Amino acid sequence: MLSTITTLKSSGSGDVIDGEIVFTATFVRDREDFSELTLTLYTYDDEYYRAEFNGVATQLVLISDVDKIFTALNDLP
Repeated sequence: MLSTITTLKSSGSGDVIDGEIVFTATFVRDREDFSELTLTLYTYDDEYYRAEFNGVATQLVLISDVDKIFTALNDLP
């Protein structure tokens, strides 16, 4: 899921606005540096979520693309 989110088409970094949290997750990775990465999705506008990584780096991702990921996760047996 993390790699899919980070490779989604982005329209730029997006202004940091006070959007509501839609989703947050912490991913544990097998790396010495950045062994944990927290992804938080915030509302941005009608078309985009603002994805924030470790509370710093942000990018805008299409809501429709994120919804496809969630649907695929929900469909797992």
